[in-house]
Amino acid sequence: MVEIEILQDRDRAREDPHETRERPMQETQTGSGERPNLKTLLDAYERQLIESALATTAGNQRRAAARLGLLPTTLHEKMKRLGLLPRRARLDGAPAVAAPH
Repeated sequence: MVEIEILQDRDRAREDPHETRERPMQETQTGSGERPNLKTLLDAYERQLIESALATTAGNQRRAAARLGLLPTTLHEKMKRLGLLPRRARLDGAPAVAAPH
């Protein structure tokens, strides 16, 4: 989603670098109809990249970190911030609980 918009913006810039126009953000609007801020867009893009790297590496966080050019600890911190850490199983047989955010 975000990647497509970035590529479209790049192509528009090649067409006429002096033309200024507001690009439609219908695909990236929040449920309330407001435009997301930069942090929201960056988090969504970062989440997409991390999920893709994890899928490609069958969930191996070390290999995913290497693929993204990150240290494993940095990837773990980003996953924690974005709520992407897997649920932890408890040893005492109790139901799994979500990792703290």
